[in-house]
Amino acid sequence: MKYTKIFSYSAVFLLIGFLVVNKLFLSESKTEMKAGPRQQGPLELSARVIRYIPFENSIVVNGTIMPNEYVEISTEASGKITKIEFNEGSYVKKGDLLVKVSDSELQAQLSKAKYRKELAQEKEFRQRKLLESNSTSKELYDIALNELNTVNADIELINAQIAKTEIRAPFDGKIGLRSVSEGAYVTPGTKIASLVNVNPAKIDFLIPQKYADMIGNGTVVKISIPFKSESYTGPVYAVEPGVDAQTRTLRVRAKTPNPNGRLVAGSYVEVSVSLENISDAILVPSETIVPDIQGQFVYLYRGGKAVPNKVDIGIRTENEVQITGGLSAGDTLITSGIIQLRPGAKVTLKTVE
Repeated sequence: MKYTKIFSYSAVFLLIGFLVVNKLFLSESKTEMKAGPRQQGPLELSARVIRYIPFENSIVVNGTIMPNEYVEISTEASGKITKIEFNEGSYVKKGDLLVKVSDSELQAQLSKAKYRKELAQEKEFRQRKLLESNSTSKELYDIALNELNTVNADIELINAQIAKTEIRAPFDGKIGLRSVSEGAYVTPGTKIASLVNVNPAKIDFLIPQKYADMIGNGTVVKISIPFKSESYTGPVYAVEPGVDAQTRTLRVRAKTPNPNGRLVAGSYVEVSVSLENISDAILVPSETIVPDIQGQFVYLYRGGKAVPNKVDIGIRTENEVQITGGLSAGDTLITSGIIQLRPGAKVTLKTVE
């Protein structure tokens, strides 16, 4: 019974306390509503004075290093390899003998043909002397001469076949890993090794079709190797005559000196293509552009207030946007607190670039 009374009294006191606090809160709220919203001071923001600056319109695309020259060394003749004259990974000169294929049968045929040639020469000589003394007919001399010419042609053919057993470097370059050994039997088309010339290096890359009329022979590109500090420059020297209908891109090829071989064939590179140079461009930070149903706007600082100003935009870079209309040199562009701004908002500038 005693505890029941204590509980009842406690509940009454709590109810009275709640009513008192609620009344005070409502009274304070009404007072604030009568007083109206609190007045805020001017926003402290940063700004930039618009200036004309030089600007290079460029794009960055992926590229691939191509060798200046590349060939898979193979033989034109069938036979057993008798000698390999190169070391894997070494540099060779044009005309150096790389591989020799057995030509023993051809050498025997050549010797036989040379004996036949001697006999044909003697026969042609006798018939010519007899013809000069009118002791033989012109027909018999022509037969002897034809035999001599036929033997000479056979010798030339055998020499050409012997030359095919000697595989020589078609150009200066670095030879790769060989796929055969001495004593191996090879046939036409059998790969022996690869020969590559990488100086100068060629760079293949694709550009979107909308830039097709802005690039051509002589356009200078910059080549960068990812994760490395060095870069290279070189001119475009060839452009495909048409856009690929599948990808809507244009294939372009440039070249750059590569005396130390740092640009390895097949490597991925980034290619910066300079499309045009603008001497008096206006650039603004991307975050200052406010999209609207009527177009693009920026806020200018005029007379202590934020004034919206419609602009025309051009080229976009990673952090900036080119303004092609709506701004002039000397305008003060608000660059911070864009989300907080409203037309006519009071503004003070804490920093001006």
